Amino acid sequence: MCYPIHATDGAFGTLRKSYRTSLKVIAGTKSCMMSSMILCGTLGPRSHLRITGMNSWTSTTYITTHGCQEQRELEDDAVDSRGVIPCATTSPMERQFQQEYTTCMFRDVQIKFFKKANCRVFVVAEEGPVVCMKVEKEKLVNDTILCVPYDVHFDRSTQEVHCECNLFESSGVLCCHCLEVFHSYKVYKVPNRYVLPCWSKNIKRKHIYVKSSHDVSRSDESHVAFRGLCAHFYNIAQDFVNDDEETTLLHAALEETRAKLTAHRAKKRSESV
Repeated sequence: MCYPIHATDGAFGTLRKSYRTSLKVIAGTKSCMMSSMILCGTLGPRSHLRITGMNSWTSTTYITTHGCQEQRELEDDAVDSRGVIPCATTSPMERQFQQEYTTCMFRDVQIKFFKKANCRVFVVAEEGPVVCMKVEKEKLVNDTILCVPYDVHFDRSTQEVHCECNLFESSGVLCCHCLEVFHSYKVYKVPNRYVLPCWSKNIKRKHIYVKSSHDVSRSDESHVAFRGLCAHFYNIAQDFVNDDEETTLLHAALEETRAKLTAHRAKKRSESV
């Protein structure tokens, strides 16, 4: 028996509409879950990118991904605490990055200092404190040395620099052209705007100390120490939180202890270099 198309089209159309609505609800729920995890610090940006690229969402996948990222970050912190990579040049700017950046990131920055030796600066125009320059970088291509020019603008009053290669804007690392300009104008300390805190080894990633279900399979001393310190601080704060004078004294004592620990860490690092 044959049925006309219009007799079943309404039913199938309603079914398709209901199915699409269900998919939107599921996708919205998944997005909310991931946003909440990112805001809480339990899901890092790299884990987020890896998971959103998958076709399925399972708790096992999240735990495995987050666990691997957590382990890598703990290992990176351990390397930084043991020592630093020696500087390849006598540049104070390189030493500044050595003291501030993680071991992995400092390696990338150090490559730019190597390439800086192949750069030459030529002033094109000056307008007040702003200097327009050509920075020629030598490149070896098929046994032939080529000079590739880059336009660089430097403000001597604010020490702000911009290169047409846009390496800093795209990756957060100063290019060798900008470093050579700083060197030419005797800028021995890189302005803070070009030393990004996201690459700093002096900032602890707080989410790696959050206790989670997969911590049972790995006993980590840093987790135990962190939880012990938190419990100690909590008990002290409870005893002296009701009096403003006592709270002020506690804050001062904490800052004094922090300064001593910072000096102790700097001394240990200087001895290991």
